[in-house]
Amino acid sequence: MKLTPKNIHDVLDDIPAIKKFKLNKKGRDFIVGDIHGHFTRFMKLLDAVKFDATVDRIFSTGDLIDRGVENEECLRLLHNDWFNATIGNHEFFVILFFHRLCDEDIWFYNGGNWAANYAHAIRAKTFDPKYNFLQDASEFWWELFPQIKKMPMMMSVRLRDWKKFHVVHAELNPFDFVLTDKNLLSEKFVRTAWTNESGFYDSEEVRGDCDGMWRRSIFNGGSKDLEQLPHQNLSTIYSGHTIQTKQPTRRGKFICLDTGSFLGNKNIYGISMVEAETGRVFFSNEFGVSETTIAEF
Repeated sequence: MKLTPKNIHDVLDDIPAIKKFKLNKKGRDFIVGDIHGHFTRFMKLLDAVKFDATVDRIFSTGDLIDRGVENEECLRLLHNDWFNATIGNHEFFVILFFHRLCDEDIWFYNGGNWAANYAHAIRAKTFDPKYNFLQDASEFWWELFPQIKKMPMMMSVRLRDWKKFHVVHAELNPFDFVLTDKNLLSEKFVRTAWTNESGFYDSEEVRGDCDGMWRRSIFNGGSKDLEQLPHQNLSTIYSGHTIQTKQPTRRGKFICLDTGSFLGNKNIYGISMVEAETGRVFFSNEFGVSETTIAEF
């Protein structure tokens, strides 16, 4: 694989805008929040719902990696036809690093320090035994990088009775853009809304601060007039990125599934997953798997 240095806007142009999925006629669809390197906890969720990989599907809000201890296993989920994920800011760090647009210290500070030994191999383009972490370190990254680059900005999934839902990592700004199901089927609209920079952030040259990866206004108490916006032509948008306590949170047509998978010993944090058709919510952490509900903002 030949890597050509690019600027951040060129890298963003390479990310697919939207991936659309037809109705799953034989199985169930689930939406899972940020996993952040906790593969075992995620797999316990699948066991709890008796997930059938031959007919069921998973749709992830992204941020599969960093901050946890099973990052390699989480990235390898991308090889499965039943597993689908939007790109999160942590996967974007990987892309920036491969294109020499992100210093490893920036990535490691944001939870990517588990990849330090891989990073040396990537820099050298050959595996250096001095940084022996896994014997297939170089092969692992060169195998997974194309999969990461295929992760879309947004996913749109058809349900029964002509219903649907959408998945994005962070947020699309409902004040800057008219969010409707029709508009969210347009690649041009999704790319424009997702790459919008609302001015909430720092270091835009380094991180590429797009709303779809970084915005935290809806579930951080901002956008106080959100409920006044008309959303009658908009299906549910599931997102992650903004940590909720104990259970996912709904605000209008928006549901945030990030419940702090990496925050450790407290029973109020873990991985949350919703069954699309029934609305059942499952929660997994080191204490086991339980069923919960979606809180109202």
